[in-house]
Amino acid sequence: MEVLFKMAPIDWIVFWLSVGAHVPLTIGLLKERNDASQTFFTWLMYFILEVVTLFSCAKIDGNFVIIFGFATGSMVMSLVLFYQRRIKLTGWETFVFSLVIVCLIIWYHSGPYWALLSEIIAGAIIGIYLIVRTFKHKLTKYNSLGYATLLIASILSVISGKDWSVEEVGFPFVEMVLNFVILTPLIRKKVQA
Repeated sequence: MEVLFKMAPIDWIVFWLSVGAHVPLTIGLLKERNDASQTFFTWLMYFILEVVTLFSCAKIDGNFVIIFGFATGSMVMSLVLFYQRRIKLTGWETFVFSLVIVCLIIWYHSGPYWALLSEIIAGAIIGIYLIVRTFKHKLTKYNSLGYATLLIASILSVISGKDWSVEEVGFPFVEMVLNFVILTPLIRKKVQA
């Protein structure tokens, strides 16, 4: 609870942006049932990895604010997708699941710093899958706003980091790059429309 009292105003902005970014994404899931860019297992794996990252960052006094917001949003997204029965386990999701298992093993055996590093790498790999799905299924109405807000939250989190360590800016920096790349086809489609 005392962590909340230590949060600077920029931390609160990053937190609310990172949670709020999932609102248009979730509305898109509810309204656009044909949005094939989102899958249950992708968001479930994100949620699990973000929880591991959250606990790892908390142990090593890292920048956990954005991770908490992302984990909250990923949990809601995975629950909505599960409720909608958009559960399809492909070879890629099985590979991603194995990455999550590896991260959990690293977390258990090597401690929070190495768990954080492995999660950032695994999260980037999952992000690449999300990028591919976004390129194939460019539904711009809700996804553009959601990913743009995630990008802004990531940029603010990098800027507000205490230093340039992995604990402070590793996660938000990777998310910044991934969200920028995810937004590229969505913006292109909006401009062409």
